[in-house]
Amino acid sequence: MIMLDIMRALTGIGGGGLVTLATIVNSDIIAPEQRGNWQAFQNVLFGFGSICGASFGGTIAQTFGWRWCFVLQAPIGFTGIISAYLFVKNPEKNSKDLLTSDPDDDDSIDRIIVDDSRSLDKIDFKGSITLVLALSLQALVLSLGGNQVAWSDYRLILVLLLSCAFLVKFALVEMNTTALPIIPPTLLHGTFTYFILGIGVLVGISGFAYLFILPMLFQIILGDSVSQAGLRLTIPSLFTPVGGLITGFTMSRGGNNLFKLVTCGAFLMFLGNFLALQIDKGENAWLVGLFLIPANVGQGMICPSSLFAFIYIFDKDKQAIATSTAYLFRSVGSIWGVSGSSTIIRHVLRRVAAKSLIDVPGMTSKRIERIINQVSRDISSAKRLDPAIYELIHEAYVVAIREAQMFSCLFCFLCLGVCLMKVAMGVKSRSSYSDIDEPVLK
Repeated sequence: MIMLDIMRALTGIGGGGLVTLATIVNSDIIAPEQRGNWQAFQNVLFGFGSICGASFGGTIAQTFGWRWCFVLQAPIGFTGIISAYLFVKNPEKNSKDLLTSDPDDDDSIDRIIVDDSRSLDKIDFKGSITLVLALSLQALVLSLGGNQVAWSDYRLILVLLLSCAFLVKFALVEMNTTALPIIPPTLLHGTFTYFILGIGVLVGISGFAYLFILPMLFQIILGDSVSQAGLRLTIPSLFTPVGGLITGFTMSRGGNNLFKLVTCGAFLMFLGNFLALQIDKGENAWLVGLFLIPANVGQGMICPSSLFAFIYIFDKDKQAIATSTAYLFRSVGSIWGVSGSSTIIRHVLRRVAAKSLIDVPGMTSKRIERIINQVSRDISSAKRLDPAIYELIHEAYVVAIREAQMFSCLFCFLCLGVCLMKVAMGVKSRSSYSDIDEPVLK
């Protein structure tokens, strides 16, 4: 299990960098006025890959075993490496050019110095380590709290305080580092900056909580197997790239429409999460798919539109660092979304199941604990229990999933509220570099 966690962490590092770099490469080689269409095309390919993973992953795991889900990705990844080496060329530059950063100079992240020997000094190792430690400790608190350890336990409180201390340390490092900061303080000014980065965090929370909950909803409430749950995601997933295409087409048409796309995406995500709350046992399969479409379209719209809304408020030379900053805030939200929804499900399941099982004749506290731990690790193991016990566990799981869905709904609503607040306050934003009426932040 430890090796699996380590390898998943390495995969996350590679995947996170790949998604960010793909957008940065687009920014380097594609003219701003054409970027919407190309980003839409990229979203279609990304969406197609996601559909294949969701559709076939469960089937492969159930037929051949979960290890084959990882084994089969190796040749695909190798093909990607060869393709990138052969076809993605670095822009020409002087052999010794290197970006640098000076905390006393707001424009220093764009400056070039000549020093190949100090390239590693430009990597913000301190900032990376402190941020990872802060987020890991927060995930640990959410994982243990209310399950293995009581929320009021002093050890849990100390871990939470330590995570906050690391976040403060991270902020101090970013303000004083001589390396290229992960989040340059120069990018964090202006009212719209806070609005759009806040939206990014909320989208990360709601979007990943929604995706985390859906397979359990299908297996517990609809009675699907693992492979059936994956296949059920296929048709709705087709509409995520549709949202990206809508965004790309609208961007290519010009006009001050970018933040309208953000708001529309937030509304569709909220609508989709609300409709998912209505899914119940015996629902028509096509109706279930229809209920899931709005959230997928909304996510496909809001992710690229919020990204470009953030990028366009800065000078073109800051596109790369602005892209990575936007993705970082969204990624932080995704960690909170998965951790938060997982915590809600485990906590509610434990509370409701323990309360129900205590009335079963011959049931002891130790047996209740063992049953809850068993079904928490493997949902399908509940079907091997005594029918009366299974029914109680199933009801507890349904309650837990519904509360987790409401958690996702809440953050979709907050995201929509932030969008409407920005409009009500009249905070200005840009839809492209051609919006000459709106200044670019230097």
